[in-house]
Amino acid sequence: AMIFFELPGKQDAIEKKAMEFNDSLANSMDENLSQLAMNSEEKIYFANLVKVAFGKDAISKPSASEYGLLRNKLLKWPAGNLFPILDVLRSCPCPVTPRVTLCFSHFRLLVLNPFVVNYFVKNAEEFDVVKSVASATGGPAASVPAATRIMSTRFFVNCFRGTDMRGLISKRLDVVMSALHGSVSYGNAQVNLAYATLLLNVAVQAYETKAADVGGMEAVKLAISGGAEFLHAAGKTESEDSVYRALAAVGTLASMDDKSKALVKEFQIQAVANEIKSAHPSDKVKACASQVLSVV
Repeated sequence: AMIFFELPGKQDAIEKKAMEFNDSLANSMDENLSQLAMNSEEKIYFANLVKVAFGKDAISKPSASEYGLLRNKLLKWPAGNLFPILDVLRSCPCPVTPRVTLCFSHFRLLVLNPFVVNYFVKNAEEFDVVKSVASATGGPAASVPAATRIMSTRFFVNCFRGTDMRGLISKRLDVVMSALHGSVSYGNAQVNLAYATLLLNVAVQAYETKAADVGGMEAVKLAISGGAEFLHAAGKTESEDSVYRALAAVGTLASMDDKSKALVKEFQIQAVANEIKSAHPSDKVKACASQVLSVV
């Protein structure tokens, strides 16, 4: 089953950090950066977006100006300044249902906002939010702070929460997986957990819809490659949840068809699964490694 990051961040802290970064941009001697700072009117738009994400009242509909702020300024901020914006944005991709409304009545994350989902899907050609986030936050660890990589990966994870956004990200997985390549090099537990969760959601989607609906075998290969990279680098030492999800992802992909199984073998998953089975302290992880070995 897919897993998501729906627990909201701290609203006051997010707003404070975003305004701090905005002031820094406004005071920059680099005109290209200073032009990205929000003016007084745009700060109101941002505050409204945050209210939509965290408000306790009825679900609200962002305005065209607020979407424009995201597209034209906020998602063009330097990678080091993006994480508070992404903490709000990761709340965007999921539609709300009556049951979810009851369970999460204490907050209204944008991830549960059907208006936002509808806008992103209908306006994907003009404002491709998945590609925008991938472009803004992709690259090696040296160029993208861990906090930004965590939030961008959680955003991609949450894109699988609802059917419409799931369809949108599935067509762009080659871009997403390429942008996140090398995430394990951070050596950061939260980056690893987010990345392993994304691999799991990609694997479940590919298994349920087949490779053609997730960008073809090239996207499947990128996911298997990412899982292999993670397991070889951190499989014996990383937390139970991260390793279990990564193992479950490659095992699910291996069970799709013979082509996928061949790719799993190509990336030497059997060897690392055997090592994890012997060395990892978690019985849950050991059992999952055994299941992977039985598949490949």
